[in-house]
Amino acid sequence: MSKNIFQARYTALLDEADSLVADKTTSWSEYLGSNVEYVDNEKFIEWKLKVLNLLTQTCGADSLYLREFAKLEKAHFGDSNLSILKRLRSALKAAKSDFEGGYLLQVRILVQAELFSDELDMAQELLASGYHAAAAVGARIVLESAIKELCNRESIPMQKLDKMNADLVKAGRYTTVQQKMVTALAAIGNSAAHGKTEEYSSGQVVDMITGVRKFLSDFVMA
Repeated sequence: MSKNIFQARYTALLDEADSLVADKTTSWSEYLGSNVEYVDNEKFIEWKLKVLNLLTQTCGADSLYLREFAKLEKAHFGDSNLSILKRLRSALKAAKSDFEGGYLLQVRILVQAELFSDELDMAQELLASGYHAAAAVGARIVLESAIKELCNRESIPMQKLDKMNADLVKAGRYTTVQQKMVTALAAIGNSAAHGKTEEYSSGQVVDMITGVRKFLSDFVMA
């Protein structure tokens, strides 16, 4: 469902770029001493913002595509906003191709898998050293990050964990049984974060870390 939404957005923004090009105008540039072709600058700015939002959602905030987009956006001698638009459209087209091939999501999944695994390993080490509360808080952070990632894939707004958890069930991402498990795991982390050590045991923190790993494997990395 979410992939189709993003795919349609890529297509719509490419079409929007073509419309901007089709409506280009020509004016005399005293600076260059020649006629220069331009597109509507206000619409061009709006288009760029929409593209940046799409690339952030599908490629990630630190992706190669966003870095290249920033480079291609810089004006050089003789550039008009039309020439910049054409460069940016090429970058958007390349991102669309990789997205449709599944490459963007797979790269994000691999990077996230490594980050989440490292953070859970750290929680495991804290637990082994007797820092039960810190371990539980760390595992909860990973859980919430995973929930946010799933919401991102389903175009669900970022809200409190309980609301996102419920929205993911409505989106068909997982069942109400899994929803209750997420709630239970998060509750241990919440108790730890608020210093309520009497509400959980070290054994429950062990189970929590194991549960978060399984959640990642079943729903985020699958």
